[in-house]
Amino acid sequence: MFARSWKKWMVWVTFATSITTLILLHNSLRLSKSFFIENDFLYYDLNKEEPITKNQTCQLPRVHPFDPSILTYLTINKPINCKERFVTITFIDDDGFLRYNLTALKLLGYDVNKLQCSYQEIVRKDDFNVEFGESKKINVNGSQVRTEFIYVSCHNFVGIPFYSNVHCHIIPTKLSLPFDGNNTLYNVLVIGIDSVSRLSFIRNLPKTYK
Repeated sequence: MFARSWKKWMVWVTFATSITTLILLHNSLRLSKSFFIENDFLYYDLNKEEPITKNQTCQLPRVHPFDPSILTYLTINKPINCKERFVTITFIDDDGFLRYNLTALKLLGYDVNKLQCSYQEIVRKDDFNVEFGESKKINVNGSQVRTEFIYVSCHNFVGIPFYSNVHCHIIPTKLSLPFDGNNTLYNVLVIGIDSVSRLSFIRNLPKTYK
């Protein structure tokens, strides 16, 4: 009796697993099909876009971004929806000043004049270590940040921390080049995307590639 019930249970588990697998495969193929149809590089012409001449010394391999040999390995990445787990009560504005988010403080019921918040500059020491600078109180009217990374922490009246965050921003640098009025200056913009292959870049970011 037990053996018969066990076999029946196994049949139902196998059936349910098979149905679930078929549904997932169907949805995956449906998404992949729509993904391919919407991508302009599906009909990418290698001979037109990447022509090879006989006098070309460096002969790099030409591979179609949607070559049939890799279609089974392509997957659709769902959009990542990042949920904010806590309200950000500090931020760095466009002028490089660390300021309080007055709107958030009002919603949380905090008085900006009674907050005990401080920040520390973070300086890269080497590839594996950083150094924290002296703890400085955040001014109500904003504190100018002179490093790219800072650590912010806030405590309540009994010294218990209730907020911490790390902010980063870009500090503009002025590069002065010698120019006598007769030189021709080049206007070149170089964009590098690390850890992404060229073909993957074409498949996943076709508008950016164009």
